[in-house]
Amino acid sequence: MEAFLKSVPKEWKVLKLYEVASVRGSSKIRAHINRRHYRKIAFIPMDLIPQEGIYCNYELRDPEDIRSYVYCRAGDILLAKITPSFENGKQGIVPLDIPGGFALATTEVYPIAPDETKIDCMFLFYLLKWHPYRKYLEHRMRGTTGRRRVPRDALLNLNIPLPPLDEQRKIARILYTIDEAIAKTETIIFRVEELRRALLDYLMTYGIGHKEYKETEIGKIPKEWKIVKVGDVAKIDTKSIRPKAGEKYYYIGLEDIESETGRILKDENELVDGSQIKSAKYIFSKEHVLYGRLRPYLNKVALPTRDGICSTDILPILPNKSLIIREYLAYLMRNLRFVEWATSRMKGTNHPRISSQDILEYKIPLPPIDEQKKIVEIISFIETLRDIELRKKEQLKALKNQLTNLLLTGKVRVKDLPID
Repeated sequence: MEAFLKSVPKEWKVLKLYEVASVRGSSKIRAHINRRHYRKIAFIPMDLIPQEGIYCNYELRDPEDIRSYVYCRAGDILLAKITPSFENGKQGIVPLDIPGGFALATTEVYPIAPDETKIDCMFLFYLLKWHPYRKYLEHRMRGTTGRRRVPRDALLNLNIPLPPLDEQRKIARILYTIDEAIAKTETIIFRVEELRRALLDYLMTYGIGHKEYKETEIGKIPKEWKIVKVGDVAKIDTKSIRPKAGEKYYYIGLEDIESETGRILKDENELVDGSQIKSAKYIFSKEHVLYGRLRPYLNKVALPTRDGICSTDILPILPNKSLIIREYLAYLMRNLRFVEWATSRMKGTNHPRISSQDILEYKIPLPPIDEQKKIVEIISFIETLRDIELRKKEQLKALKNQLTNLLLTGKVRVKDLPID
């Protein structure tokens, strides 16, 4: 961190954090609350401090129910000081419209009050979120494993690059604009995912273009559809292999499958030497559905695009192509009904799993192959829209990281940019 501070523009200052901001304490607000007879007061627990957003949320509580707290005012920055919240980027600004202009917050944060005559609040917010500062403070955390904290003196003695106030505000405005775009993209992703779930549930119940329905043991379905067990239309294919040193494998672990979406997060050209893979693994092909049976509530169901091997906590399921399309089977297994059913049948305390036999016994609605294809086409279109927005979000986050590095080091000066 010190290296980049030596190369900041000459007209920028470098000051300690305590010279431009203060860290509030916690002790004297109780009498103030009682004296003013507040019935409810804004409280900010850790779970209402954003990990990626900017402003905190709050809840109104009876003052007598708040046993431990730190005092903060509108516009203060709340910085998580305890692991793992700090490492996860928990940090937010107290909303400017908070009732009474102040709040109480969890004692696991530092309320930082910027001196607005010296440093812009949003500029300081982005500085404290910046990777070099996070890593610097992380290395100075004290305490035992699992309960480590950022020391107050380490925070107060941070060296801060300080452009002129006008330049600070322009830097913050640029980064805030990108954050706004990311938030709007996240809203679109959320709405599209809501649509996908609702549409999938509807199509699995009513199908496409049907007029007559029948009541079954799994609910209403079109009259022409059948009820079958997963085991009637697919098999769990647990052929295994013990990887060999010197040979390359495409290996997928549970961590490589994204919850809900089923996206495989590992590039299909990323191969691993067998010496790095411990114990036997299952073999899969691009005709399988990969189902994560460990903690089934995580909803990890993937469609691989190439052959490979996987963790034994992932079951390769091979559909009978004459009876069921693998995409249709994957959608059934991602559906909330199946997730809730699988979760209710998992066994084990530390590593709860669902058994292969339970999966094979699960009953599903089975349309004709042609209708399965139409359902898959509709849901795939919705997922394509969602994936476009997911890629846009990733691109915006990459752009923000690049601009943060350039703007906070002065390598690119906002005064040289043609912006207001």
